[in-house]
Amino acid sequence: MNAETADVVIVGGGIIGMAIAHYLAERRFGRICVLERSYVGAGSTGQSVASIEPLSLFSSTAILQRRSYEVFLNFRERFGGDGGFVRLPLAFFVDQAQLPALQNAVKIAQDAGSTASILSPDEFRAEIPDVQLDDVAGVYCSPDAGFADPVLTLNGITERARAAGIVIRQSTAVDSLEVQAGRIIGVRTAQGVIAAPVVVLATGLWVEALLQPLGIRLPVRFLRHYVVNLGTPAGALRHSIIDGVLDFYIRPEQAQDSCLMGMALHNAADTFADVHDLSKAPPGVSQEMGFQVWEKVVTRFPFLEQAHLKRGYTGVADMTPDNQPLLGPLPISGLFVAAGMSGIGFKMAPGIGQLMADLIAGEAEAARILYPLRPTRADEGSLLVPANRLSTIA
Repeated sequence: MNAETADVVIVGGGIIGMAIAHYLAERRFGRICVLERSYVGAGSTGQSVASIEPLSLFSSTAILQRRSYEVFLNFRERFGGDGGFVRLPLAFFVDQAQLPALQNAVKIAQDAGSTASILSPDEFRAEIPDVQLDDVAGVYCSPDAGFADPVLTLNGITERARAAGIVIRQSTAVDSLEVQAGRIIGVRTAQGVIAAPVVVLATGLWVEALLQPLGIRLPVRFLRHYVVNLGTPAGALRHSIIDGVLDFYIRPEQAQDSCLMGMALHNAADTFADVHDLSKAPPGVSQEMGFQVWEKVVTRFPFLEQAHLKRGYTGVADMTPDNQPLLGPLPISGLFVAAGMSGIGFKMAPGIGQLMADLIAGEAEAARILYPLRPTRADEGSLLVPANRLSTIA
């Protein structure tokens, strides 16, 4: 029996894989097939906090953020549906040691076409008088920010992909990559082989299992993020806050009496051994974890002391050593990767889709922009290290 054929196979049905498929279809790249081992959005996308902001210390990711913001801003026009995007200005607090990095971030954002500036603590208090900023030296502000609904956004892209003729197969795990004479020739699933000259791995944490048999190792590690909902007075916050001093984030939700918040929580009982078993429920957020975040929030915003903890949930992120994505070709001809999103993939997904499609099509400009994010940079000793660092919560 002849193998099924495609021009491109994309492995992974999250927002990254679907965005790449959509923009390849816009280029009329041929028969495009997306394979998802579970259901569309089952991985990182479905539990994303979906924050969108122009904040980066590297020009490549700043460009991806700006391109993506334009798409989120005009989502209905481009995809014909509602992605749940809400504009919400960003405020990022830093201490004195982080000010040089903040000044660099402003220039990088502006060079990419985004609006950004630094306010003094006193200038920011004019917007939120009750905020405590004694330990803050500067506030990075941008109106080109907000958040979206991750499920609505993914559904909108997926529906447009189906309308363009893209084949989407759920419950279809890829067992192995088929390679011949140093180039990719397709993928093998339980249902058989799909022959293709181009394969894109947009699998997040599942990329390692597919590449190990080929002798390729990518520095992708597992991180579980914990998110807490906080019941608040209606309209209590009017910014998306990232606190680089106390290491937490908080932002209003669409419901006027609710905020979403989180921080870098370390749960010793969470060994991550079951990350590849989608049949097992992820751990929840304990009351103790919720209070850890809340204490930090109240320290910064005393007027939220009367707020109350609501439900929490967890998601997963595929992290790299420099906390930047792995985007580009692998050492096997025709094989590409878009993984290692390090918790910032959602806000860059449309831009990643555009530029990965351009890269696959051979566009030199896409290759130039994405080169610093090439997946081989760790082996080359070329990890992205900024001259000045920001807090890891950023």
